[in-house]
Amino acid sequence: MPAITPLSVVNACLKSMGETPLNALDPDHPYVQAALNILGESNTLEQQVGWWFNTDYVDLAPDPHTGFVYVPADALNLECDNTLLTQRGNRLWDRSRQTFAIAQPVVGKLTREIPFGDLPKNVQQMVSLRAQLDFQSAYDADDQKYKKLYAAYNQAYSRVRRVHILNQRINMFNSPSAARALAAVRPVSRPGRAIYPYRVR
Repeated sequence: MPAITPLSVVNACLKSMGETPLNALDPDHPYVQAALNILGESNTLEQQVGWWFNTDYVDLAPDPHTGFVYVPADALNLECDNTLLTQRGNRLWDRSRQTFAIAQPVVGKLTREIPFGDLPKNVQQMVSLRAQLDFQSAYDADDQKYKKLYAAYNQAYSRVRRVHILNQRINMFNSPSAARALAAVRPVSRPGRAIYPYRVR
């Protein structure tokens, strides 16, 4: 598979409208910046899910002078173990004490935004198809082209999802909802005559 670059994504968007492909990103082209903007939005939206490649488990220390806990600039989402902490701007806010000053280090799961060029190739393909889909919807809106891109995007998403499951070692029996469902299962009982042990006379 050839390298997937911003230029190749822009050319795929242009191709969906019957435009001639470019040898380089031309800022004067009427659709180039629009396609790049959509690519950036698609990259952010697809990574907000939190995949195996962009999820870190972090320990954030408060600033020694202010006591503020700053969230990394590339953060898309931060799930703190302490559910009373929430992100406001680039800092964490303590909802119980109504303050930004947090005395203890914060442990949580951080979802980062990875630059498009650093993504796994299968994820690049998914993001590229998402960008083409959104571009097609915004600028051409041809129903047949949209359906074709939508089908290709769904296939790419399914492939990434399979890799995610393999990398996370996801086991449905470990989830709380599955545990509750299994706890509700009872052995099948059927009314009928009682069976007594055979007694020798």
